[in-house]
Amino acid sequence: MKQPLRYAFLFLLIPFLFWGQIRKGDAFRNTIDSLNRVAFDAPGPVAKMADSMLVIARKKKRPIDVGLLLLVRGITETCRGNNDQALKFHMKAYHLFDSLKSNEGKIISLGNLATVELNMENYTKALQYLNTSLKLTNPADYNNLKDIYVNLGVANDHSGNYKAAIEYYKKAIPHLIKSGNYNSLAINYHNMSSAYSELKDLKRAEYYSLKALDYQKKSGSKRTLAIVTLALSDIYTDLNRLNESKKYLDICGKTARDLKTPYYIQAYYIEYYEWLKKRGDFELATVYSDSLMVITNTINSEDKLQATAELEAKFENDLKSKEIELLKVQKKLQDTEMKRNEAWRYILALITVLCLVLIFILYRNYKLKQKANQLLSQEKDALAQQNLQLENENILVQFETLKNQVSPHFLFNSLNALASLITTDQQKALAFTNLFSKIFRNTLELKDRHLITLSEELQHVNAYLQLQKMRFHDNLIIDIQIDSKVMAYFLPPFSLQMVIENAVKHNVISSEAPLFISISNTEDFLRITNNLQQRNYVEDSTKTGLKNIISRYKYITALRPVFEIRNDQFVVELPIIKEERE
Repeated sequence: MKQPLRYAFLFLLIPFLFWGQIRKGDAFRNTIDSLNRVAFDAPGPVAKMADSMLVIARKKKRPIDVGLLLLVRGITETCRGNNDQALKFHMKAYHLFDSLKSNEGKIISLGNLATVELNMENYTKALQYLNTSLKLTNPADYNNLKDIYVNLGVANDHSGNYKAAIEYYKKAIPHLIKSGNYNSLAINYHNMSSAYSELKDLKRAEYYSLKALDYQKKSGSKRTLAIVTLALSDIYTDLNRLNESKKYLDICGKTARDLKTPYYIQAYYIEYYEWLKKRGDFELATVYSDSLMVITNTINSEDKLQATAELEAKFENDLKSKEIELLKVQKKLQDTEMKRNEAWRYILALITVLCLVLIFILYRNYKLKQKANQLLSQEKDALAQQNLQLENENILVQFETLKNQVSPHFLFNSLNALASLITTDQQKALAFTNLFSKIFRNTLELKDRHLITLSEELQHVNAYLQLQKMRFHDNLIIDIQIDSKVMAYFLPPFSLQMVIENAVKHNVISSEAPLFISISNTEDFLRITNNLQQRNYVEDSTKTGLKNIISRYKYITALRPVFEIRNDQFVVELPIIKEERE
């Protein structure tokens, strides 16, 4: 994978820099929240304002706000490149939250510490902080868990542990789905795709990039669209599927220009240069390479100046309004602090008494119900577990039985064909035997898999057809017209082969009546047709072929195979499985 795509992994580090339930509060805390949001755009002014608010928070004895302001200061130092100072602020915040026994604050602090360590490429330390925060997090707290798992994936990814990174990205998915954040899901799937690209598993990289694109469409994020389409173009370039690569490259280029972001425009130009080289247009690639630096420097200069001016103007307006708001908050706090403290003492005393009474009642009821229901619950759980185990074992036995029919079915049909050749042509029988042994070895290797790709099935079928060509020569005619896009889809092993075996077994094949077999595809099915010229008697038929196919599909998909006669043609339609079942 090319270097520009690596930066996309940092997108999901940002959620740790926001806090959840801990930030809810009055206007003072809302001001802290506002500072957190603009810290990335203007770290210098935010740092000054945060220092002023720290003085007020300490004077007013608001320790939670002190911790949150320390986190803001850490973020400003990170944005200014002062990683050592950032670590000090985040560590102070962590110890403060620890003294207050605030798990939420400790989790946020650990996440920010991990972010700084990642910036410093201290991946081992980052992983240590993230694993500690994971231990502190409630298993039901999906909001923090999604951030922790994603960042564990990022840390492992950047340290080269791509398989571990993929596992953490997968763990984050259910929590991201609960959060309803489609853009975060898109970025997470993109991260998985990038990790698979590093492992040179381009099929899975393509699959997860397309998943990322699906969720990007739901989120509407143009930045994510630029990242994902750039990655897809890179994957298809490596796969030498240049038309598809150009399609996504064009989308990326248009999106980058719409965003007016120097990084994406530069990355687009670099990828376009690589695409030209892959296509073999070296002359244009050379010209493009010479001008690329000038183009990107010009784009960077213009965009940075414009972006800086806009951010400065926006922040000045925000800062003035926040300063006015802060003065009002300070005045209001001073006027109402004494009254509020007195009211809270009475309220807290009343709440405490009510809570103690309620806890006593609830605890008493809980104990009574627990004793009454414990035995019944245990019996129900044991029975449910036993039923589930028996059901799973029954399904597994049935499916394994069906799979074990495949090899004997192929062996039986092939030995019948060999017996026929021995009596007519011993030289062909010998060649048939050698080729048959290789194919049967392949059959034994593949039969234990639940699904194989259509490409693998066709390789096996082509070898099987060589055997039949030795028997029937030009009297057996095969026409295969299958779209390349479905070659990576799946079907049960040997299902296509068994359909062709049945066609050969049950029809007359001669120079006067050749057998035509056509293989093509629709959106959801693989279609096999042959002209109907049935034999009057089929010797040694086991009657298991088509029944076996129907039974195996029953355990894999809701779609069912079709076997019927249409216009003097025997037509078979096998469902294509678009996603592999584990």
